[in-house]
Amino acid sequence: MFLTLKNKIDNLCDYTYNFTWQNNKIRPDSVIPSQAGTNYTYSDLVDELKKGKEVHISGNAGKGLGYSMGVNLKHFGGTGAVEKAGKILIEGDVSSEMGMGMAAGTIYVKGNVDEPLGNVVEIVSDEADYRKFRSITDILCQGMGKDKLIKNKYDAQKNQLILGDGIVRGTIAARCDRDALVTIEGDVFNGCGLLMQKGTVHVTGDAGMNTGRTLMAASWWLRALLANLPVHI
Repeated sequence: MFLTLKNKIDNLCDYTYNFTWQNNKIRPDSVIPSQAGTNYTYSDLVDELKKGKEVHISGNAGKGLGYSMGVNLKHFGGTGAVEKAGKILIEGDVSSEMGMGMAAGTIYVKGNVDEPLGNVVEIVSDEADYRKFRSITDILCQGMGKDKLIKNKYDAQKNQLILGDGIVRGTIAARCDRDALVTIEGDVFNGCGLLMQKGTVHVTGDAGMNTGRTLMAASWWLRALLANLPVHI
């Protein structure tokens, strides 16, 4: 699927449709604005990724690209489980919060990516002139395979990922269901550890809003968060 945009559009390939479709802000069957020569809806892009196919976008993507990509969301009658997803290839720039809650699939970007990022980490690209990003949860649950990280470290024997590149990310390890350890050398953004079933996240800096949401409602981490102290989950 090929989509050309005249203007920057938010929430492309967003499996949640920004969770606001019932208020008519974004509906799955809404036609994506600013297209050139096509008439795709938001759900057309998501459906393509669910089939394991590629979505090519020429132009700049706005916020929330690939939100919850690779998740069969209960909000829309699904199981809530992680499922395979295809690839997004952006020939342009991407705004912040790319890959928030993303559990599977791959995003390729030819331009710049604004921080904070979501649950993604950059790996060595197999597409010329594109940067390649993979879900952190996918790495923790499926391993690196032949992929190689850029500026970060992964220990396959311990299933340990160390994020030391200084990039601020949100929803790190979202929906992880394997024993794993993620260490962030610095601060995190919103929703770190979102809906984790197994695993551990160490944050050496400050935790963002909703850290450990629906994971453990233990009062000790809540008190630490309110006190603006580092949180270790």
